[in-house]
Amino acid sequence: MLLLLSLPNVSSLGSLRSVSAPYAGFYDCKKLTLDGKDMLGHFATLRLEIKGEGEMLLSYQDKSGVKGEKTLSYEYLEEENALLICYRDGEKELKKRAQFSQGELTFSLQLNGRLLLAVFSTE
Repeated sequence: MLLLLSLPNVSSLGSLRSVSAPYAGFYDCKKLTLDGKDMLGHFATLRLEIKGEGEMLLSYQDKSGVKGEKTLSYEYLEEENALLICYRDGEKELKKRAQFSQGELTFSLQLNGRLLLAVFSTE
């Protein structure tokens, strides 16, 4: 009985999909282009870990063995089945929408006037 009283109001939690975070997990990069030129060949690994708490980790290892990672935040857009990814570019905080479709997460952004396209997949 005491346990039930300590539980939060279920209606304040949001929908089951947003609470359960079925999109959370590991996604490997399957396509990476810059102005149409394949860039994925420069990496040994390029992986995105989406955590259910509004945080994601982008990690990579290039062909020469250099490793790195970047922590990003996100918001799940339930009606669109998309993520709004938040990141910093110098002093500016930017937001970019990434779409889920059939186990893939796709996003594009302008990088110094050039189009970067990335597709990450759970498979």
